[in-house]
Formats: sequence, structure tokens, C-alpha cells
Amino acid sequence: MASVDTYKEDPAARTVSAVLDAAAERIAAAGVENARADAEILVADALGVKPSELTTESAGEIDPDVAAMIEAGVQRRVEREPIAYILGRAPFRGLEIYVDERVLWPRRETELLVEVGAKLPDGSRVHEVGTGSGRSPWR
Repeated sequence: MASVDTYKEDPAARTVSAVLDAAAERIAAAGVENARADAEILVADALGVKPSELTTESAGEIDPDVAAMIEAGVQRRVEREPIAYILGRAPFRGLEIYVDERVLWPRRETELLVEVGAKLPDGSRVHEVGTGSGRSPWR
């Protein structure tokens, strides 16, 4: 992805399509799977839209401040930081859960466990093994 100075000098480098392509290329070059999807998430978030609302053929320019925000997110992803930490939130059962590096964000597997647990009959018991931090709050 071009530097922030390039965005100031070359308006063509600031279109949604150009920024999205450059972000996806950089993320892919870092060996991240699903680089295009990650780029779409980062660009859409900076623009304040959903990834499905991005128009890659858009000729509209991205504001230099937004471009800088995208660049910062892309750089963090290139460094293999999880998308949830970059965005500061993660989806969980229709909710947005705020997360940061101090928190393990809820994974899809966690959602599946909650769905199964929610379907158990009243009075059911579940034995939990090997989950949580392992630290007693009473110490």
C-alpha cells in the first residue's frame, strides 16, 4: 500500500478500489489467509460502512485521514495482529463484544457451544474442563 504522502500526491491512489487492492496485496504478501476479506473489513470499517457495502469500482477518493487510518490497520494486520484487536470488537451471537489484547475474543466454536447449551433441557448439568484462565479469583 502506498504511503500517506502518495495519497496526497496521487488522487488515483485514493480510490476505494485502489486502496482495497493495495491493502489486500500487502496483507497477502505477509502470508495472511483470506487477505482480501481482511482488507475489505479494514477499509469498510475506516469508511464507516459494512464490507458488503463497499463498491470496488468506486471512483470516489478516500480522504487522506481515512487513508491513514486504513494504512495503520493494514500495517497491524501485516504484523499478524488479529482483526478483532485492530477493530476493537468481535461479533458474538448477534452482539458486538468490545475486545483488546487483554481478552480472548469469542470464536465461532464458542458460539456453537453456547447454542448447544441453550438447547439443553432445564436441569441439565454440564461439566466444564480446561476452559478459562486457570486462575482462581480468590487468590
